[in-house]
Amino acid sequence: MARRISKAVKRDFDFALQCESKLGGMGACVDWPQGDVAPLRVFKRYDCEGKIVGCSDPAVMVRAVRGKASLNWHISEWAQGIKEGLFRLSEFKQAHPWLPDWVWGSVKARSYV
Repeated sequence: MARRISKAVKRDFDFALQCESKLGGMGACVDWPQGDVAPLRVFKRYDCEGKIVGCSDPAVMVRAVRGKASLNWHISEWAQGIKEGLFRLSEFKQAHPWLPDWVWGSVKARSYV
């Protein structure tokens, strides 16, 4: 029996796909292996366990991985800019209203370390 996918993993997968198109994908261009496992389940294995398994739609998996990498990079860069006093968090919230509160919480946490 397959393990249940949590709401958090589903949220992260959907958001990673959104980030790939809105922020631009980052990272190496990878050829994800073809297989018979659905992209959401493959993302969970990759994100939670670091395992690469064959995917029924490799193109979707590549977009999700690149979107997640892009979001993580942007969070780090925005936090660094705030740390250095180049801009304020409120300016980014205004420029990117589509980003959820948990992203801003991450930026804030990294900028005040």
